[in-house]
Amino acid sequence: MNFLDFNNRDFVSLVFIVLVLLWAMPKKEFRASLFSLFEVALQPKIDLPVILMLTYNLLIVLIFSHFQLWDISLLKDTIYWLGAAFIMLLNFEKVSEDFKKQFIESIKWVVVLEFLVGLYAFSVWGEIILIPAMFLLSAFSIIAGAKKETLPVKRFSDRIIGLIGLYLLFFVSWNISHNFQSFWTLHNLEVFLLPIVFTLCCLPFIYLIAVWAAYDSLSIFLSQIWLRDKPELASFAKRKIFSICWFSLRKIKRISKRGAFAFIDVKTKSDLSNKLLKLMRAENG
Repeated sequence: MNFLDFNNRDFVSLVFIVLVLLWAMPKKEFRASLFSLFEVALQPKIDLPVILMLTYNLLIVLIFSHFQLWDISLLKDTIYWLGAAFIMLLNFEKVSEDFKKQFIESIKWVVVLEFLVGLYAFSVWGEIILIPAMFLLSAFSIIAGAKKETLPVKRFSDRIIGLIGLYLLFFVSWNISHNFQSFWTLHNLEVFLLPIVFTLCCLPFIYLIAVWAAYDSLSIFLSQIWLRDKPELASFAKRKIFSICWFSLRKIKRISKRGAFAFIDVKTKSDLSNKLLKLMRAENG
């Protein structure tokens, strides 16, 4: 089996992306935006979570491979899943607030789009029509949704996308019913389960990133705003908060939200400890 196992949709999508880049690169505005994006992406606070996520997911793959739960035939689907993982990373605050809801939402998209719709592809010419059409309709939907007066365009684009989605599901269902033996295979089961299992494995990492970001934000407030003139007390506050909150994102956010009022008149370590205890008691109460 080809370890990338590209079908017509993958091939046409790749060609389309390359053509769009070739069209856009000569444009000065696009290059300037691209360089600005690279400058932002190269900041340590962004690089570190990305590197950690790649390392974490590589470890997951190695562990699954060791127990013969992953092989090279799943490489393409793993690469595609990494794209979804990075979207989760960019939205770590939203994901960490409600794991159950976000997991169910992501799995719904996985089942409908990544697995079922991606299972069967049209001919090359069919994909050449489908991919640009979906790209343009999605772009219209996003751009038109930004202004109230263009909302009818967004609604129209969304309806067309919905109709195309229904046709794709009908096309997939028809193929499954006529080729059930080729559908009911161990490889397809692995492809179906891969994003679900990997998402479950990734959620603890996303939560830890959210905790790290919350501590980092709180540290900035303590050192540069609330206790700016009391560096020793700010250092003590960080250690004390960690000993109280540990990995409780809810507690960290509560202190961040109330800190501006709680620490305004703090002068000693004893004062700070009492303020933190009151905050925790108020939360528990």
